[in-house]
Amino acid sequence: AGAVPGWALLRWLPQALTHLPSVPELLDPMLGLAATLPQAVFWPLQLASHKDVIGNRAEVFRPLWAALERSGAPIKTALTFTRALECLTHPDKRYEAEMKPFKENLLRNPVEAKKKWRTLWRKVFEMRDHTGVAGLVHQGFGQRCQQVVRELGPRVGLVTSSEDLADADLIPA
Repeated sequence: AGAVPGWALLRWLPQALTHLPSVPELLDPMLGLAATLPQAVFWPLQLASHKDVIGNRAEVFRPLWAALERSGAPIKTALTFTRALECLTHPDKRYEAEMKPFKENLLRNPVEAKKKWRTLWRKVFEMRDHTGVAGLVHQGFGQRCQQVVRELGPRVGLVTSSEDLADADLIPA
């Protein structure tokens, strides 16, 4: 029997990606498909690679991602676009990305922590410039976040009611 052509997997690509870890024979036709039709492979591969998908398939999918990179398809642009869509539809994704650098600097570098807090406040909590349905989702999320940080502030010894943090709160006495 001859090799299975990659295009034959197009219709069953999500299922093939699901079974790739346990059926390694699927890899060669999928690599061929990634080289010849990278656009067809990218979105299903990205969905199958998502961290919420059961099982860690990063190692198994690594050759497919490499084949997509070699294909010359605008993979980085597509990934950036997808992350932007996630931030648009899931404001909590943006919050996590903005909160991490603030937390990292909170104890080590108070000056940088204040800058990160200001950015966090403007991008996540304030949300004045967002309109439309997506904007309303972000505004609602920002208002809920403001309430949470206002309640949390006194418990951790920070005044968290605006974009500015007091130096006295950040610098140990």
